[in-house]
Amino acid sequence: MKHLYKLDNAAKLFVSIKNKKNIPIFRVSVVIKEEVNPEILQKALDITIKRFPTLSLMIKKGLFWNYFEENHRKLIIQEDKYYPCYNINNKLNNGYLIRVGYYKYRIFVEIDHSLADATALISFLKSLLYHYFILVGKKIDDKNEDVFKDNIHTAADCDDSFLVHTKSKRKLYKEKKIKDIYLIKGKPLKLYGDNVVHGILSLDNIKKESKKYNMTITSYILSVLAYSIYETE
Repeated sequence: MKHLYKLDNAAKLFVSIKNKKNIPIFRVSVVIKEEVNPEILQKALDITIKRFPTLSLMIKKGLFWNYFEENHRKLIIQEDKYYPCYNINNKLNNGYLIRVGYYKYRIFVEIDHSLADATALISFLKSLLYHYFILVGKKIDDKNEDVFKDNIHTAADCDDSFLVHTKSKRKLYKEKKIKDIYLIKGKPLKLYGDNVVHGILSLDNIKKESKKYNMTITSYILSVLAYSIYETE
């Protein structure tokens, strides 16, 4: 019998807003020094996917609501031939909502946002890279390597992280009043074509700037982008 999973609040949101104009898929990728070996990458994926049961899921429609179901089919790597983050057709992807691929020196993972956030996907990518490098004969010396090579998942992998991390803060959220709301202004992208923005930043410099405003790197970059859009309108 296959195990079923309920959609958490975030998953319900992303599933409900998904359409042809709004596809909630994101990518994380790395560039390595040697050209990617597809056969070894597939072997590394076969090992890694077993460690992340909540990424090995397919979405199903019930009578009243959607739900996730275990997927034991093989996840096949793909060569990157199109534009980033195009829609994942789960019927053509053996039911998966995650896509793993390569192009020359790049290894990437794309996923439907209803299934995971960036933190979870980065952990998956690290584990994938660990097994890939081991299979190509590289030596890995990292104090966290047990996390990457471990093939046994834990009960925590199936937790609803939103409930876990906000349980003690719910009262605070209710009492906290939002004084100022920043409205992001800008023009939507044209319906035709696809747009990719590349940027290269110094990690040390961006860390220093973020600390000045007591912000995470992600929050700082998003704020800068929003401010830049507002200023140019």
